[in-house]
Amino acid sequence: MKPARRKQLLLAALGLILVFYGGDWVLTNWIDKPKKQRQVQLNALQGEIKKYDQFIARAAQDSAWLRYWNSQSLPSNSEIARSLYQTWLLEVADYAKLARRTVNSTEPLRRGAYYSINFTLQGIGSLKQVTEFLYEFYNAGHLHKITSISLTPVGQSGTFSLSLVIETLILPGADRRDRLSDVRAYRLASASLADYDVIAERNIFAVGGGGGADPTNHTFLTAVNYVNGEPQAWFTQKTDGSVMKLQSGDTLVQTADRIRKLCRLDDLRSARFDGVRSPVGTVGEIESGAVLVAADGKVWLPSLGPAGRLDFQPFDSAFSEIGEVTQIEDTDLVLKSGDESWLLSIGDCLNDAFAMPPELQ
Repeated sequence: MKPARRKQLLLAALGLILVFYGGDWVLTNWIDKPKKQRQVQLNALQGEIKKYDQFIARAAQDSAWLRYWNSQSLPSNSEIARSLYQTWLLEVADYAKLARRTVNSTEPLRRGAYYSINFTLQGIGSLKQVTEFLYEFYNAGHLHKITSISLTPVGQSGTFSLSLVIETLILPGADRRDRLSDVRAYRLASASLADYDVIAERNIFAVGGGGGADPTNHTFLTAVNYVNGEPQAWFTQKTDGSVMKLQSGDTLVQTADRIRKLCRLDDLRSARFDGVRSPVGTVGEIESGAVLVAADGKVWLPSLGPAGRLDFQPFDSAFSEIGEVTQIEDTDLVLKSGDESWLLSIGDCLNDAFAMPPELQ
């Protein structure tokens, strides 16, 4: 091939290479890169639009809530609001018949766009009266909440010393200047005060709050004593302080409300009471209802009749067996339940019982 021809071919190949790399550079830097940058900008703008749409939707939702809160706000005039709300609290306390009722308030405190006023109410009343007060409080259509509540028993009178700290709010868009809201809030689960009577029936200062407590959590093995040379396991029920004294062969059962001792007799007529104890239990066990008797194919509830006579009434309520006492030794007790044995030590409640391995049963 002639040198001139070879040179032309080389120059043509070089030109093609330059065109290829030049075109690639142009495609990358003038077309693809700006395109990617525009896509990033487009994605960012779409994200901002989405946020804006969410903000609009949230604003519309909050606007409805804000109108609702404004309708519950205390009057826009803070001094009038303070006076009216204090009077309202006293009226509700009077309606609930709380004794020695007093109400104090703080100065209005600015918190950004709104004001808050704290009120303290004190009084004395039964649990039923306190429940009535709280029922009216939570049904009132005011922008308020209880931030602290204290109930202290007053001796053995069945009444309580009540102390409440309440926070109220004044919003800038309050739709009233000189009067409280007169709407009902319906914050409670039930609209009927009668549905809350069950609260007044409970002893809230008892173990477990006086209602719905699992009695096995509050029945403890508190002692092992020897009576006439025979060991007895003493269980104390923290809910009422009653004591059950079990011997080997006695059974612990659970009724709806408590743990009881179940004794077995061949003949009820054979049971005698010597003024201190009987085959079914002591005075304390019988009078507290902590003992049941299985005899003649039935279950009986013993009681003390005239002149210390033992009377037996049929016990028809359902119960379940927890376990039979099979061994009492030193500080430990073994309960047999079906094919399992459970170990209790002094200080344990029934739910602390330890499942013994088969080789130790």
